Amino acid sequence: FFDRTSLKLLMNMPQANRVPGVASEFYGVCEHFIDEVQSNVPRDQLIDSFRYIEDAQYNFSDVFHNVPSNEALASLQQIEQTIATLSSALHVARDTFDRQRAIDLLSGVESEISQLEYAASTWLSRDRQAFANACLQSIRTMRQQAAQLNSEIVRGGNAQQYGRQADELYNTWRTVYNYLIKCQTADRTNLGRISSRITPALVELRTLLSI
Repeated sequence: FFDRTSLKLLMNMPQANRVPGVASEFYGVCEHFIDEVQSNVPRDQLIDSFRYIEDAQYNFSDVFHNVPSNEALASLQQIEQTIATLSSALHVARDTFDRQRAIDLLSGVESEISQLEYAASTWLSRDRQAFANACLQSIRTMRQQAAQLNSEIVRGGNAQQYGRQADELYNTWRTVYNYLIKCQTADRTNLGRISSRITPALVELRTLLSI
């Protein structure tokens, strides 16, 4: 691939800062896979190593998919076809994870959490409760969890590795929701409206990540 791609092209790519990292990662996991094949490791261990190749290849293709070189793009396509062939030969289940949908859901959830944080702060500033600090801290934790999960999914990987994080995010939301339902002021309507958008998004996200 790099024999067919000039340094000048790489330096002027939109994600040029990611080139060294993803290239090194992809090369490293491929070399590790070769070592394990030659060492005749158990099949399960070999499958795990192959999964790292799939993850790294996703990052690699994400960075280089728009490189302005037909030769480089042909080489990239050959890499993708080779990995698909290996996957078939190893009888590895295809990753049917809809990554873009998960990213869209999390982006929406992050936006809703920002609105929720403001709405909850407004409510608790006018109707101070003993659990006010705990409620607001839980919302902040939820915002951080959503941002971290979104960032990691954007970088690439298998759906299975994010299931635990999605469960943690959902459990934090349940904690937050148990505070919100105690609201008895006019703020209840707005809090309920925001909650009605967060809950189905998180349920769908957990479903996506449970494959």
